Amino acid sequence: MRGPRLAVSIWIVVLCGAGLAQRVQFVPANETTILQRMKNIPEDNQERVAGLKALFSAAGCNGAELTEQPVDGVEIPNITCRLRGAGSDTIIVGAHYERASSTQRPLDNWSGASLLPALYQSLQGRTRRHNFIFVAFADKGNDTAGAEFFTRHLGQPELDRTEAMINVDALGLSPTKISVAHSDKDLVHDLVVMVYALKLSASQIDIAPAGNTDSEPFAQRRIPQITVHSLTQQNVASGETTEFRPSNYYDTYRLLCGYLAYLDQLSPRDIQELRQKGHKLPRLVHYPNEEVGGDIEGNIWCGDFFESTEYPVDADLVIGNPPWGSTAIEGTPAAKWCAEHEYPIPNKQIAAAFGTRKFGATLARLYPKCENISIDYALLEPRSSKGELNSNIICLPADFGWNDLGSWTALHEHHSGKSRPKDDNLIAGDGWFTLNAQGNYIHAPGRFVAALGVNNLVVVETEDALLITTRDQAQDVGKVVKYLDEKKLRNLV
Repeated sequence: MRGPRLAVSIWIVVLCGAGLAQRVQFVPANETTILQRMKNIPEDNQERVAGLKALFSAAGCNGAELTEQPVDGVEIPNITCRLRGAGSDTIIVGAHYERASSTQRPLDNWSGASLLPALYQSLQGRTRRHNFIFVAFADKGNDTAGAEFFTRHLGQPELDRTEAMINVDALGLSPTKISVAHSDKDLVHDLVVMVYALKLSASQIDIAPAGNTDSEPFAQRRIPQITVHSLTQQNVASGETTEFRPSNYYDTYRLLCGYLAYLDQLSPRDIQELRQKGHKLPRLVHYPNEEVGGDIEGNIWCGDFFESTEYPVDADLVIGNPPWGSTAIEGTPAAKWCAEHEYPIPNKQIAAAFGTRKFGATLARLYPKCENISIDYALLEPRSSKGELNSNIICLPADFGWNDLGSWTALHEHHSGKSRPKDDNLIAGDGWFTLNAQGNYIHAPGRFVAALGVNNLVVVETEDALLITTRDQAQDVGKVVKYLDEKKLRNLV
């Protein structure tokens, strides 16, 4: 049964720089339709599988877009519904749906899972920038088996293109709650923007004490995530359910509809700010039905920047805007452009993610693979060689302390200068005792440290290695790194 659906259109002033008014449109189902699915909650897990598939099908998700994913060790499958967009980036919306069966996770989440088809339907009738994947996870008690299985079977390209994971847990027990402690701060910020825009209410309660959440496997793979729920402190502490509140349930549904539409339309804040200031920006994405050099539709295309003289090229390093292709291929317009202008080429995948939600995760994953080169060699010396009048390097006088912390000795000097520890010993451990010991740097977290009659030592313990040297010889640690490289022991670096 479907009731009439009214489009919601609001203007949001994005709080960045001078501000930017942005229109957000979405089409929520009416309250009667949404509340109907909470009147007859399936008790049997197989009935829940059939019920969710029927709801997705009624919302318009059918054929190859609606699939079952068998989960190892679980009798029921993950249920996934894909909603295609114009671009290549993805937002995942998930909720577990199995019948409550664990003392550590006793609250039923049919309230969250049954909303997934309705959230799909709210986005279906509008043009979308992102692809959306709605997933009903087949968990097992407190074991997030369905979410873990789903993330484990995402390929690296899919992980790279996933901008956010929205986890929906038990709803309708109170006004909307956000588990802030384990959520991405930008996703929380954007949800709060929509809370104010729709004049709703939301507050913060950490859900972790109530059991594991399906956002955790995504967080472990460095995908920005947020958990939205309705658990009160009473629910979290006791594990007991409380009275279902229909108005709170529908308000959270409307909030999620607007939130997903807002995330889909949101541009990176730095690009919004540049646009507001009137800076010229190249077109970043081409859309379907455009013939652009044979590129696949939706791919980022930079030919208009690199092959044009319209945009300024007096820069030391170009990253982020425009983005770069994800593969390093000599002879591309980007590579030729950098060679002609004698600019260093940054890691392309890191640069492509700059200004997007996945930048932090991409940087953390790829930075260790970047070339080990200082800014002096990569940038300052090549620019200086052009001559004083042509280098375009500006020096500004500044009065501040500087230490590049390039060795353990430098780190000791930096910290001891600030904290002035007794006998110049800097020790990180679970308690320590010193006798006739001076000038030592000892890093042994979780250990009790006793230093007797030793001076100017550097001792650094990690989970799988132990470094022992003197402060005078600490600069030779690079020779150890070289040795480990030669022996293919990079896991120790």
